[in-house]
Parts: sequence; C-alpha cells; structure tokens
Amino acid sequence: AFNIKKGKAESGFTELYFIQNLPKEIKASQDYNFSFAIHNVEGKTANYTYVVYVKTDAIASQQLTLGHDKSAVITQHFNVTALENSTIPISVKILNNGQEIHFWVNAR
Repeated sequence: AFNIKKGKAESGFTELYFIQNLPKEIKASQDYNFSFAIHNVEGKTANYTYVVYVKTDAIASQQLTLGHDKSAVITQHFNVTALENSTIPISVKILNNGQEIHFWVNAR
C-alpha cells in the first residue's frame, strides 16, 4: 500500500505570456500592437512592474497589483520611425522577478 501525501507548494509563480497574433513584419512609421498577459499564481496578492522594449529602448512601463489567480491582459501599441532591413527584438520584462518574454519582427 502507498501513502501519498500532497504537500503545499513552498512558493507560487507568475505566468507571463504573449496573446496570439503577434506582428511578424513592420514598416516605418506605421502603428502596430501586441498583447500579453500577466497571471498571478503566487498564492497572495502581488505587485508587478513591467517594461516593454523595442530593441533596447523602453517604450512603456507600468505598475499593477493582481490578487491571487487574477490576470491582466495588456495591449501595447508601438511604431518605429526609422528602419533598416533587419530583425528587431520586442520584449516584455517584469522587473520584480526578472521574467522576460521576447518576439522578433522583420523590419522592411
């Protein structure tokens, strides 16, 4: 016979992910957007500060508070004024815990 005992997790976690339909190609001076979600599974209310980067330039930052098992979906608008044919990284970083996600767009 087995005695299986479920323990409680020592610490929770945060989910950070992109929502579908990320832009793949961009052109100079046109508006684009993408969405991402932050989901709190920390087991308690948590404060988050996130920064959105295009290349290495911070284009947005915000603080928010989420209760346990609550989510926020953020839609970020952006445009790049001068482009050369290249691949540009776009990233979202949560400063509190160091989590970061990226995608790349082709600039034409």
